[in-house]
Amino acid sequence: MLTELYFNWPQTNEKLKKIKLEHWAIWDDGDIYPPTNIISSWRGSAFRREIRAGESESLVFEFDTTAAAFGYFMRVTINDSCMIEIET
Repeated sequence: MLTELYFNWPQTNEKLKKIKLEHWAIWDDGDIYPPTNIISSWRGSAFRREIRAGESESLVFEFDTTAAAFGYFMRVTINDSCMIEIET
């Protein structure tokens, strides 16, 4: 299960409105200033943040404006122990 999400984005994207895991909205508090670190305030049931072994899920980030092509850093924590970092 996704337990923490740290996300830094270009401020030119303006407001981060929502984060989805596949088709489920898992966070929608909104944030104007990067970075965003989510450890609570998840939306919906915990099962919406589950990623089963051997499967992949897409994280989708929605902004107020068209997103920049690069300038992102993301750290995803699964089950409070496994961390994955991605930078563009």
